Amino acid sequence: MFSFPHSTLIYSLLACILRATAGAEETSQWQFLALADFHGAETFATKPDFESNSWKKWLGTLKYIHDKYGGDLVLLPGDTQNGKWTEDNFIEKINSELSPQEAVLLAGRNCYGTMKKLFAQAGYEKILVAVGDHELGGNSWKKNSQKVLSLPSYRQSFTKSLNRDSNGNFLYEYPIGSAPSRPLGTAFDNTSYAHRHKNALFITLDVFKTLRGDKSYFDRENGTGGEGVLSCTVGGEHLVWFENVLQQARADLTISHIFVQGHVPIAHPVRQINCSGQFLDNGEDSELWRLMNLYEVDIYFAGEVHANTVIKSQSSNLIQISSRGNVFNNFLQILVEEEKIHIVAFNEIGSKPRWNDEHDIHGNLIIDKSLGIVTMDSDGALEILDRNSPLIHISFEGAVPLETRQIIGMTHDDIGEKLIGSRISMRDGIVSSQAMANQGEFGQQYDGQIVNIPLESGIIGYAGLFSDESRFAFYSIGPFSGGDVASVSLWINTVHAQKQMILVHYGAIFGSSIDKTTKDFFTLVLDNGVPTVYLGKKKILKSTGHNLLADGQWHHIAVSMPTKSCLLSQVNIYVDGIKTITWLLDSDDYIFTTTSGRLSLGGFGYSAKYFDDIFPEMETYSGYMDDFKFHSRPLTSNDFVNIIPLVSSPAPAPTEIGDNLCQDYKKKFRFNGTKRTCKWVQNNWKTRCVRDEARENCPVTCREACQCFDTPGMFWFKGLKTDCKLTQESQASRCQSNRVRSHCPVTCGICQ
Repeated sequence: MFSFPHSTLIYSLLACILRATAGAEETSQWQFLALADFHGAETFATKPDFESNSWKKWLGTLKYIHDKYGGDLVLLPGDTQNGKWTEDNFIEKINSELSPQEAVLLAGRNCYGTMKKLFAQAGYEKILVAVGDHELGGNSWKKNSQKVLSLPSYRQSFTKSLNRDSNGNFLYEYPIGSAPSRPLGTAFDNTSYAHRHKNALFITLDVFKTLRGDKSYFDRENGTGGEGVLSCTVGGEHLVWFENVLQQARADLTISHIFVQGHVPIAHPVRQINCSGQFLDNGEDSELWRLMNLYEVDIYFAGEVHANTVIKSQSSNLIQISSRGNVFNNFLQILVEEEKIHIVAFNEIGSKPRWNDEHDIHGNLIIDKSLGIVTMDSDGALEILDRNSPLIHISFEGAVPLETRQIIGMTHDDIGEKLIGSRISMRDGIVSSQAMANQGEFGQQYDGQIVNIPLESGIIGYAGLFSDESRFAFYSIGPFSGGDVASVSLWINTVHAQKQMILVHYGAIFGSSIDKTTKDFFTLVLDNGVPTVYLGKKKILKSTGHNLLADGQWHHIAVSMPTKSCLLSQVNIYVDGIKTITWLLDSDDYIFTTTSGRLSLGGFGYSAKYFDDIFPEMETYSGYMDDFKFHSRPLTSNDFVNIIPLVSSPAPAPTEIGDNLCQDYKKKFRFNGTKRTCKWVQNNWKTRCVRDEARENCPVTCREACQCFDTPGMFWFKGLKTDCKLTQESQASRCQSNRVRSHCPVTCGICQ
């Protein structure tokens, strides 16, 4: 149970007195539903048929939900359909003679008009719908595309069917105190609005803003944008209106609760599955989040991510609930009283793949504001997330049949036969029927699917033994996301020093080529015994303080971002609990990982097939692995307190400059395309030693520690595998290469 002080005890007492003295009608318990990312209305975009099988199935299920779970109204935080209405194949279906803008208007009338009638016939006359990315055609939004040119049509079709009556009057026009119900005069005056229902205020926000009509917006340094000319933010007069509404609501003591809905999550991390992972720019540092904290908003409802996560603000009692709806297989029921809110998550159960019309309680969150003290109880899918604990923790203590631990939303091989799958195809067509439980905060939704990983004695209990035929991947999206802080750690034990083996990988699941995206992946490899991080083909960070971990002993490796959106060069690599010296082998940049990727251990997992093509030298991991963890915060010395005592054979320590083993390269080398010497570097070493070429060739001048040994195995050089023995035979030519010199420093005369 959580217990937090409310603003004042006087506030609660005054509210009670006002209600009693004003003779206000006592509000008994009532309820509403939240259904995020419904997506089902797309069925009606081309065929608004009230006699179709789709209509009958939707209506039957929705009536069952209404009759069993009730609800005065339904919140839909965006993505009610798919919305790819400007694409040629859709226009061919609806009417090939229409322009993209005309197609959007017709599809919207069909889709939203039919959806509204569907809910009304089931008993829900009032639905409050937020604009999601699919209401605007779906991300991303390239400049001058038909999708971007059709944005006014998308919003017009949405508003006309959902927010206006048959006479064209706006449905939610009643002001909140002196504040208008909507941000008049802005681009959002038909899609953002406030509505009072009984003792609660509902504020619906359209968070999609066109920042630049002629140029895509992407700010890696601040971790914002990345989806084209639109971004998720609330600002300007739109934000002024929002604050005005909140001020008026808090001045009205008959309003007991304030609920806000927007499509994208603000606070991170959140569970995700089968989604693009959009988020609000600046997150918990945004003005929108600050205002919701300041005016004591009770709950912010979000969608987008197709999974349930509850996060409590660090500065108030504000709760964010990201939830799953998805064709009614999940939904939230919110029970409202004067001083209490009870949220219940429901998950579909049954033997059929869909349309079971049966749900089970999946989690609870109770917010009690009695007597000026806010207490919170939570469990299951709605348990408040502890962001200090690891989100994923795989201890390798045992495997279970896949069907005994449901991953909600997983597209399994037998999805046409039953709701919960018993098998799923992994990379190279290898089929998994087993799962390994996640003991971290993200729980069962982030269990790993495994194949051919026997368990043997490890550093902590059991460990997994990986080979070429092993597979270990997480179907759910993330937890890497944009510039969010990410840290991974694990134990390894291997003797394969002549390989570049994948330890941890996170990569995009969409797309055909890495060259078509500006967002990063994350791959931690053991490169001939040396921990190395790849964020791109030319974004490589290598540990040089400790080396040759492929020695048949247990070693602990950790990689941690110190801050949000940090530079790759600022990332810390730890070996056996000790921070190592790192070298940036190519370009540096602010980190912004793809928001629609999947995580895997020991291989490329569920990520896109192009990773095999661009990194043919990377191989699946062979060896033991134990105690993998993913944190959404920087690692500190406290995280390694229990690591160091377990290290049986510490990795070799860095060779110090004072040992006189390191030497500057005595010949000329290429620096930014020009031949230079270490003496030239020394003339302005503070500036020039920032570049990899200077540090690799002039380690003494640049105050670097050296790897004073040649790589014992093979490495890639100009598309072919080579080694230092071959380099020795053609030393004069090959040692001109930075890559060869970094692998063969002894042979090339850099150290001895």
